[in-house]
Amino acid sequence: MAIRQRLEAQTKDKLLEFRSLFEVDVRSTARKAELIDAIENHLLTKTEQVLRMLPEYELRLLQGLSHLPKGHTYTFTVPATPYFLDLFDILISSHNPKTLEISLSIDDDFREAVAEDVDRVVIDYEIGGGFRAEMVFWGLLVVYGVVDIRFFTEFIAKNYTAEYASGIYKRLTVFAPLRFFKHGEYFVHPVLSNPEELVEDRKRKGFEKLKEFPLEVIENAGMTAPYFAADMKAPHGQALLEALRSARFDEDILPRVVSDIWMQCQFNDGSRDFSNLVKSILENGRFKSQREAESCMEAIVEYSNKIPKWFLGGRSSVKVGKMDSMDANLSATAERLAGLFANASRFPKVGRNDPCPCGSGLKYKNCHGKNQS
Repeated sequence: MAIRQRLEAQTKDKLLEFRSLFEVDVRSTARKAELIDAIENHLLTKTEQVLRMLPEYELRLLQGLSHLPKGHTYTFTVPATPYFLDLFDILISSHNPKTLEISLSIDDDFREAVAEDVDRVVIDYEIGGGFRAEMVFWGLLVVYGVVDIRFFTEFIAKNYTAEYASGIYKRLTVFAPLRFFKHGEYFVHPVLSNPEELVEDRKRKGFEKLKEFPLEVIENAGMTAPYFAADMKAPHGQALLEALRSARFDEDILPRVVSDIWMQCQFNDGSRDFSNLVKSILENGRFKSQREAESCMEAIVEYSNKIPKWFLGGRSSVKVGKMDSMDANLSATAERLAGLFANASRFPKVGRNDPCPCGSGLKYKNCHGKNQS
């Protein structure tokens, strides 16, 4: 299906959204057929302008697709597709729900248009600092979730020259447009569905003033876009990665797993049910023993306590709403783990006098089998 056919399948509202985001020269009151003509022409004749609106992840993906031989596809297993390119059905995509594989390819006419410009745009952003500017912007949103435009302006002015700062402003509103609340203007992370509520919650909790971080921390936080998680270079971040690898998650989906954990941790103040936080880990991890699973849970608790929290204005939970360790507070989850390993079909049934699968060296009846009937 050519680009025009896929544009014809879009609603008029979706076409108007594309017109607005990519600054297509056509009236908002134009008929649908006129919108399609203008957008198709824009994609094929003003390709460089379109490319310069894309985030790095999608730009590099499009670069790879444009250099593939005709008829070939790019397949990956991360359960997410590019935001802008997929939103407007620019790429040809297919999804295998069983393997979570997504295959992407590109129309021949769009490939020819892209191939002329994409390498130059990528090099320009690499040399000129465009990708680094994007990384800073994502980093601020990753750490804070919602950023007051005044705080953002002060942060950029303090760390960058005026010329470099202008490069940041040119691209950032594409990724996360400004939102207007009663207290001011804010940049909002695109996954956050209740930003105004978060701002109000910070005010009630007394965390309206954002904690300041060094530039290096912000840049590191922005390196994981489009998946997002901060502190992955810190000891608690490295411990989390090691624990997830012990759960035998495939490396290609590990960034998404970490991102999901980060998001779940953002609003965990220590009072919520811990089992909800680690449910997907228990269901999808491949642990050899209960002790491995418990160690992974402990790593998640430690990570949750030390990362910046959106509702705490970027502060960690170490002194505010700290979640207790597995031993102190999570006996219910420990029992659930015991049941999981005792009853899982992929593990042999454990006898009462057999060694406990957690690896403690005790008999099952004297360890995690105490409460089993």
